[in-house]
Amino acid sequence: MTTPEATLIAVPLSLGAGLPEAWLSPAEAERAAAYDDGASRARFLAGRLGVRFALAAHLGAAAVADPGRIELAGRCPRCGPSAHGQPLVRWDSETLPLSLSYSRVDVPVASGAGGPTRVASGLTQGWLLVGVAPGDRVLGVDVCAPIDEWQGIFDDRQVALLRLLPDALRAREAARRWALIEARGKAVGHGMVPAPHHREVPPAAAEREDPVDWGPGRDGAGERFREWAGSLGALGTRIAAVGTEAEAHALPSLRAGVVLSPN
Repeated sequence: MTTPEATLIAVPLSLGAGLPEAWLSPAEAERAAAYDDGASRARFLAGRLGVRFALAAHLGAAAVADPGRIELAGRCPRCGPSAHGQPLVRWDSETLPLSLSYSRVDVPVASGAGGPTRVASGLTQGWLLVGVAPGDRVLGVDVCAPIDEWQGIFDDRQVALLRLLPDALRAREAARRWALIEARGKAVGHGMVPAPHHREVPPAAAEREDPVDWGPGRDGAGERFREWAGSLGALGTRIAAVGTEAEAHALPSLRAGVVLSPN
């Protein structure tokens, strides 16, 4: 399997949570201050700052020296420049398309002295996957933790294939399939398209080409997209930092999907 031509960078959310808030734009700082819920604010900061950390590493020495100069923006196929739509990064005179995905990790939490240990979803622990498209190509990426409860989200054929797998492999394969489905939706830019039951995800950590309907507001219907799905390592992902013990433990089990438009 070849690796995607896009740049993929994985950043632990715990790292983003500790980065300087001075890197935020004025609009982002205002949005962060507006959160009433501390957990939501922490997740927002971890994501925005983590993206800038990844992009600084990708863009080079000048960006590393001043990550606050990295401008994050959006482009909607219907509205044009906006706070929603496909994420973009602007650096000096360069504009690059991005795709982002998050996967939080479960963290053991002791309920009391001598009591049982429960599992809670980490507020700012997990992984952020940042995809940077080459040139002006359209990119969709998604990262997903193993899925134990997968019935009801795939079509009958995919459910049957998952049932054939050993128990130890089934949850990771479900995550791989779901990540590629999500990446397709992000690439075409109009939601979860194709739906899970419309097109099967190929077996194994595979690369393939498929015609994809770009949907309303897009040109080039029927263009062939290239697809990859597998572990972060198999896809050539750069790991920005190790993160916490829980994040490091979760990393090998994550699966990602990447969908990229042609040149």
